[in-house]
Amino acid sequence: MSNHSEEANAEAIATALLEGANATLVELESKCCQPLRSPRMAALADTLKEIEGLVPSAADAAVAESLVSQLDHAGSQIGGLQVTCCAPARMPLYSSMLTDLMKLQRWVKRQSDLGH
Repeated sequence: MSNHSEEANAEAIATALLEGANATLVELESKCCQPLRSPRMAALADTLKEIEGLVPSAADAAVAESLVSQLDHAGSQIGGLQVTCCAPARMPLYSSMLTDLMKLQRWVKRQSDLGH
């Protein structure tokens, strides 16, 4: 019973990290002054949804590998948005998203024994 409780707690933490990343993306999008960036932000939102769908099965090694790959992809999408950002005040938002996804990736690796 304790193991099930620990798994549920771990998944709740992962879900909270994703929710944080999604909330930050919404904030970034609302502050964006370049409408052409919206498709790239929408693509990132799609990637985050894919990640969300994989989280419940993160203990499975094949799913975990796919999840890590999607997290890497999300990180590169965030990096692409960040380097083209014209407002230094938004940099902490990009950093926050990357930190949430980094923590999520570490969680996935612990769940699936993929290591570092």
